[in-house]
Amino acid sequence: MITDFTMESGVRNLERAVGAVCRIVAYRFAISEEPDKFECVEVDNSVVVEALGNKRIDSFLHERITRPGIAIGLAYTEAGGRALLIETTKYAGNGNVNLTGQLGDVMKESVGTSISWIKTNA
Repeated sequence: MITDFTMESGVRNLERAVGAVCRIVAYRFAISEEPDKFECVEVDNSVVVEALGNKRIDSFLHERITRPGIAIGLAYTEAGGRALLIETTKYAGNGNVNLTGQLGDVMKESVGTSISWIKTNA
């Protein structure tokens, strides 16, 4: 549940996910005609999917964004939004930043702020 349904520094969403699974098990116990068979309940993947739905976090994406040099940016339009992976690399040069793709003013400003922070704190 931690890697597939929650991605946070705290445990609030994890607590909600565990609560949802517990409610499914309690419901099954309440409607069961044979409550004796619920002495020991094994929570497998099917119970988790029933309680929480499909995976919310792609494990491949999770592996990529936990590596240094990759961050998440958010883009939005009138039609909706999207998460973007922002990848960086270090190489010898004169300290300039190369931006590629169609970046809006806000994203360019964020990059400039990030570079200023890095130069100040490096």
